[in-house]
Amino acid sequence: VVREFQPAIDGMQEKMAQVTAQRSHQEAEITYLTREIEAKSRVLRVRQAQVQSASLERHILAREREASRATVEQHNSTYQHGNQLLLQLRTALSEECSSLEDARRDLSIEGELGAAAELANFEAMQSVREKEALIR
Repeated sequence: VVREFQPAIDGMQEKMAQVTAQRSHQEAEITYLTREIEAKSRVLRVRQAQVQSASLERHILAREREASRATVEQHNSTYQHGNQLLLQLRTALSEECSSLEDARRDLSIEGELGAAAELANFEAMQSVREKEALIR
């Protein structure tokens, strides 16, 4: 009976050896693929961290750029306001200079009138003294 089933048993043992070899090969391939997945997973986590870092950096730079733009706009506004104030000051100073020139002319005229009045007063005093001298 054993001889009768021996070829079938040998065939089954051979088939079993093939299945075992195939299973061993598949397990080795599974181990290899698992290691590959783990390695690629580590690389993926590193790249995700780099992307998050770059995204955060980009966000920070965008905020800094916006703050810089706002500062520049504020400086420009302040500069324009300063220029307006300078123009107003220049206009006021020009008007003041004109007013001072008018006052200087008026003082010059008054000075000339004062000098003429002093001269007339001096001449009158001299005439009075001469008449007093004649009277004596």
